Amino acid sequence: MMALKWASVILVIVGGINLGLQGIFSFDLVGTIMGPVPMLVRVLNAFIGFAAVYLITVAPKLLK
Repeated sequence: MMALKWASVILVIVGGINLGLQGIFSFDLVGTIMGPVPMLVRVLNAFIGFAAVYLITVAPKLLK
Protein backbone atom coordinates (compact mmCIF):
# COMPACT_ATOMS: atom_id res chain seq x y z
CA MET A 1 0.00 0.00 0.00
CA MET A 2 2.91 2.35 0.67
CA ALA A 3 4.11 1.87 -2.93
CA LEU A 4 0.71 2.97 -4.22
CA LYS A 5 0.89 6.15 -2.13
CA TRP A 6 4.39 6.97 -3.36
CA ALA A 7 3.47 6.25 -6.98
CA SER A 8 0.42 8.49 -6.62
CA VAL A 9 2.47 11.31 -5.13
CA ILE A 10 5.05 11.08 -7.92
CA LEU A 11 2.37 11.03 -10.62
CA VAL A 12 0.59 14.04 -9.13
CA ILE A 13 3.89 15.95 -8.94
CA VAL A 14 4.65 15.12 -12.59
CA GLY A 15 1.13 16.20 -13.51
CA GLY A 16 1.49 19.47 -11.65
CA ILE A 17 4.83 20.24 -13.26
CA ASN A 18 3.35 19.36 -16.66
CA LEU A 19 0.39 21.69 -16.16
CA GLY A 20 2.69 24.49 -15.01
CA LEU A 21 4.92 24.08 -18.05
CA GLN A 22 1.90 24.03 -20.34
CA GLY A 23 0.49 27.17 -18.80
CA ILE A 24 3.71 29.17 -18.76
CA PHE A 25 5.65 27.92 -21.80
CA SER A 26 3.08 25.90 -23.83
CA PHE A 27 5.40 22.89 -23.39
CA ASP A 28 3.89 19.44 -22.89
CA LEU A 29 6.37 17.46 -20.78
CA VAL A 30 4.32 14.26 -20.78
CA GLY A 31 3.89 14.46 -24.56
CA THR A 32 7.62 14.98 -24.98
CA ILE A 33 8.50 12.03 -22.73
CA MET A 34 5.98 9.66 -24.33
CA GLY A 35 6.86 10.68 -27.87
CA PRO A 36 4.57 10.81 -30.88
CA VAL A 37 2.08 8.20 -29.58
CA PRO A 38 -0.98 10.15 -28.39
CA MET A 39 -2.56 7.05 -26.82
CA LEU A 40 0.36 6.74 -24.37
CA VAL A 41 -0.06 10.39 -23.41
CA ARG A 42 -3.76 9.83 -22.76
CA VAL A 43 -3.05 6.73 -20.67
CA LEU A 44 -0.43 8.51 -18.56
CA ASN A 45 -2.72 11.51 -18.09
CA ALA A 46 -5.48 9.12 -17.00
CA PHE A 47 -3.11 7.55 -14.44
CA ILE A 48 -2.24 11.03 -13.18
CA GLY A 49 -5.95 11.76 -12.76
CA PHE A 50 -6.58 8.48 -10.94
CA ALA A 51 -3.62 9.19 -8.66
CA ALA A 52 -5.06 12.61 -7.81
CA VAL A 53 -8.45 11.09 -6.97
CA TYR A 54 -6.74 8.44 -4.83
CA LEU A 55 -4.77 11.09 -2.95
CA ILE A 56 -7.95 13.06 -2.34
CA THR A 57 -9.47 10.00 -0.66
CA VAL A 58 -6.44 9.26 1.53
CA ALA A 59 -5.42 12.88 2.27
CA PRO A 60 -7.20 13.04 5.65
CA LYS A 61 -5.32 9.93 6.79
CA LEU A 62 -1.99 11.27 5.50
CA LEU A 63 -2.43 14.61 7.26
CA LYS A 64 -2.97 13.06 10.70
